[in-house]
Amino acid sequence: MASAVNEELLAQFLSITGSEDEAYAVSLLESHNADLETAVATHFSIVEAGGSPGVTAQATFSRPSPPHSPRPRPAAQVVDLTGSPPRAAAVPPSPPPPAPIASRTRSTGRTRPTTTRDLSTLFAPPTALLFHGSLPAAMSTATSQRKWLLVNVQSPSDFRSNLLNRDVWGNPTIAALVSAHFLLVQLSDDRGGSATPFAVGTGSAAEREALQRYTAYYPYTRVPHVGVLDPRTGERLAVFGEDA
Repeated sequence: MASAVNEELLAQFLSITGSEDEAYAVSLLESHNADLETAVATHFSIVEAGGSPGVTAQATFSRPSPPHSPRPRPAAQVVDLTGSPPRAAAVPPSPPPPAPIASRTRSTGRTRPTTTRDLSTLFAPPTALLFHGSLPAAMSTATSQRKWLLVNVQSPSDFRSNLLNRDVWGNPTIAALVSAHFLLVQLSDDRGGSATPFAVGTGSAAEREALQRYTAYYPYTRVPHVGVLDPRTGERLAVFGEDA
């Protein structure tokens, strides 16, 4: 039977988890019917519980067998010089086998992380950098602060948009540079990266209006899209992404 795990799904899993073990990644994805979010959440659950995700999934998920107990030593004989019959000395009991990982997790009171919490934290938008409002208001604010206007159009259903949040806006060095020289506006277009010419905005009314205005004056074909505007003249100075 052909595997449901393709190269793109495998690359996404390795990129999110930072794992380099492709056999482990394929086995974990296949065990969850190629569900990326569930596989990623399971991976981080293993890490949090103290497991070793760098081995094959079969070894990771199998219930650990307790080590073989040592062979009991023969009972020591105590010699009683008074002439009483010999008696066997008490042998200390063998230590109990270590508890399985799941039992240790329950005993410490740690709760298993949910998929929603893991992914929402991993791909969270850069709220500390964002300006919320209409496009004219953003231009006016950027002009008064003597900054360039940076417009990022994303789609919540596009995985590359999530990676942009994590790897670019979430990078401390890039975030400091953007905060010092740019005013960042992030707009949501739920086309999902398709080539449909009509942008459909989500979010507040001001954000939807800003997306419609930006699409009318500064066309783009795919998301994620990043454009740099001169807030004084409205000229788009640079474009980053597939439209560049």
